Amino acid sequence: MTRVINGLGDRMLGALLRTAEAGACVPENGQSCGTVTCSGGYCASDGRWYQKYCKAKFNCYGSCLSTGVFDRYQRTQAVC
Repeated sequence: MTRVINGLGDRMLGALLRTAEAGACVPENGQSCGTVTCSGGYCASDGRWYQKYCKAKFNCYGSCLSTGVFDRYQRTQAVC
């Protein structure tokens, strides 16, 4: 009986919500959220690893993702 009721409820919701509404992204979508690590880096003559950082923006779901645009290298504590 529960399965029948759940199925009926799903069909009713499906009839009401046939299309996704426009503008469903978070308000920050497309805005800068700073920098994130990119793949890559280099080992400098001082024996330290320098990590590559790229600019980042919020996506539709609010996650901060890399744009792939280089920003800077930053020295880390890692030795190489």
